[in-house]
Amino acid sequence: MHLAGDELFRADQWLEGIGNADPEKLSREEAATILEIMGLGFSFPFNNLTYEADGNFAPAARAEEFFEERIEALLEPERFQAIAGGSQPTAQEIQTFLDEENKMRMEDEMPFHFYVWKIRFSKGDRYFRSLHGDGGLMDHFFGPFLSLEEAMPKGLIQQ
Repeated sequence: MHLAGDELFRADQWLEGIGNADPEKLSREEAATILEIMGLGFSFPFNNLTYEADGNFAPAARAEEFFEERIEALLEPERFQAIAGGSQPTAQEIQTFLDEENKMRMEDEMPFHFYVWKIRFSKGDRYFRSLHGDGGLMDHFFGPFLSLEEAMPKGLIQQ
């Protein structure tokens, strides 16, 4: 997305104003400001614009979320009862859980569609990521990132 004239000046001021803030923690007000400069908004249908990347995204499962019921069918009954009774799962059992949980998240619970946008500022290109739920409206907006790779969501991605 190319900005010109007053939009570019305002975008550069915005970029300078946020400094080195964590792009994953852009406040709603900061996001609203840059979106307004871009001529967009949280309720704008982003799928009609040019973007650098897009796909479906779900947060990846973490070992701390281990839940023996997810892999009950893959365990011997005695082992399932032992884990349910408080025994610690093995590294292989945790990995099996992660694989099964991520598979389920990719197939059944893909909560977000993401877009990555490139905006040309005077000081160089910056990337932004938007996450959109079922209704297509934007739920979250992150950035600026210095590269496309940095802007890609972390977790499970299906493009």
